[in-house]
Amino acid sequence: HANLERLNPSGVRQGEISLSWTPKAGCDLYYCWRMSGIHFTSEEAANEALAENHFALLVGMTLYQQVPVEKAFAGPYMLQQRLGVPLEAGTIAAMDPQDLEDVFREKPALHRFPANMAK
Repeated sequence: HANLERLNPSGVRQGEISLSWTPKAGCDLYYCWRMSGIHFTSEEAANEALAENHFALLVGMTLYQQVPVEKAFAGPYMLQQRLGVPLEAGTIAAMDPQDLEDVFREKPALHRFPANMAK
């Protein structure tokens, strides 16, 4: 991300954030900056989760099968809320598959096919 100033015509450099938002701790500056203007859902918290977490974006892309884009990309935020912990690949991988499926099936279900998406 050495060329951030090339990508951002205003000349913002790491450590000199003058944007209308401030990335949360642990959020990669370049990734958060590029994702901050993308809104997949009407729920701001869900959009923030996608902008701050690469894995959440990947989960949203995975869920985007036979469901509207807004539902698919709100899924990672809903999953994180139901689990009560940050959404991370290791957390999901360590879960009992049946427990994860149960979380996907909670009403409203995270997907049209919750059992398949939980796998």
